[in-house]
Amino acid sequence: MSRTRKIFLFIALPLVIVFVLVAVAAQRQKPGVTSNSAASTAKTPDEEVVFTHQIFDPTQVSSIIPLGELNGGGSEWQATTGVVINIKPAVVAAEGMINVYAPTEMTLESYSYHRDPRSPDSTDWALIFRVNKNVTLKYDHITQASEKIVAVTTSTPKDRSNEEPPRTKIKFAAGEIVARTHGTKLAKNWNIYMTDASITNKFVNQNRYQKSQIGYRFINGACPFNYYESAVKNSYLALMGATEAGQSRDCGNPSKDVAGTLSGAWFFDQSDSNTDEQLDGNFVSPLAIYQDSANRVIIDQIANTQFRIEGGTDPATVSTEKCYQLTDQASRAAGYAYFKLVGSSQMQLAYGASGSCPSSFPATGTKNYYR
Repeated sequence: MSRTRKIFLFIALPLVIVFVLVAVAAQRQKPGVTSNSAASTAKTPDEEVVFTHQIFDPTQVSSIIPLGELNGGGSEWQATTGVVINIKPAVVAAEGMINVYAPTEMTLESYSYHRDPRSPDSTDWALIFRVNKNVTLKYDHITQASEKIVAVTTSTPKDRSNEEPPRTKIKFAAGEIVARTHGTKLAKNWNIYMTDASITNKFVNQNRYQKSQIGYRFINGACPFNYYESAVKNSYLALMGATEAGQSRDCGNPSKDVAGTLSGAWFFDQSDSNTDEQLDGNFVSPLAIYQDSANRVIIDQIANTQFRIEGGTDPATVSTEKCYQLTDQASRAAGYAYFKLVGSSQMQLAYGASGSCPSSFPATGTKNYYR
């Protein structure tokens, strides 16, 4: 054996082995990737999202309506995919607007600035940000965008709320103010919509949502507060409730579907290719039936109305048929809604604008709905 080979075997080779062992040990000591509590599977480091700054000051807010509990019927069906932030009236009266921040680094991807069709003298911004390849964050019913945003978008509101990209994509650092808002003119609230492609919410007929143009908002709808560490997360979750803070400690879910029961969203079309709003007299599709965090049964929509029934039977426990006596917003009698389940994915509705629940399901004047 040559002298050179002996030197390599007895000196260089052991050094190489030691170097490899040290490198492996160092790699094992690196902190592991912790999956976000909102996600259903672990994320790789470049996909992981952790919010480090508040989106808004929770002390300025009276309550937050959880995912799945805002409207849910007709043209407002998609609103169930967001949380609703109710600003304290005293804060609006004293300060006019609250600050809205970037919870992490994000890029303005699209926007709309439009007049409110219900109140032409009011204008609204919708701001859509890209956090990473999986995650988007949308702030809706924003009163005033930052000057940084106006510089790459517009200062003139349009008549329609079509979203479009900014002239130049701009980034915001975590904690940077992106806007100010007092919410809607009447209710003084605003919405946050978040989607995360690593999340899959479940529906009785998943295929219907996968085929829908806006179905991803339901399938991938996420709660922004689940992306915080516990202290900040808890300060937001303490505000959860349909009518006041503290009715829930859960941020909710866009899906209210419970297999084999009345609870969830229902549609006119038996095929699973249509989720658009449809009208047939007093009957409306989509129709949402669920119990909210205030323990009210919500029926949305019949006759262009959302009915709220205090203390009614939870639709998630109804597996055969159920008639609900309806009242209007002034607690006056407003007829009845009689539901009858037909198999696992079909339901019939009989509606009466007046009178009491009949003793049995009516034979005429009914409408078929499907999952």
